[in-house]
Amino acid sequence: MNYAHAQKLQNDLLEIKVRLDAEENYDAVVDAVVAAREDMEAVFTEVPDHVKELWEEIAAGVSDLEEALRESDAHALSLLEEIIVKIDRYINLKAKGYT
Repeated sequence: MNYAHAQKLQNDLLEIKVRLDAEENYDAVVDAVVAAREDMEAVFTEVPDHVKELWEEIAAGVSDLEEALRESDAHALSLLEEIIVKIDRYINLKAKGYT
């Protein structure tokens, strides 16, 4: 995954966070999460081995978020915030040339 892909994912997740903060219906946000997950899966093969574990944590978090939204789980927002922190860590590693 290149820097642009990571930033797009971060932007998508931040947009989802805004929608959840605005108390938008969880069902309405699921499509955005599914699209973000599909984008991630499309570029997963480009993730270097030394950051695959972090990337797998991000991917698992997005799947958990999708499930939480489908179940109207009140913890969806905190799951999303955890994912955003992890993608931010990935972007920082990428910016420093570690990925």
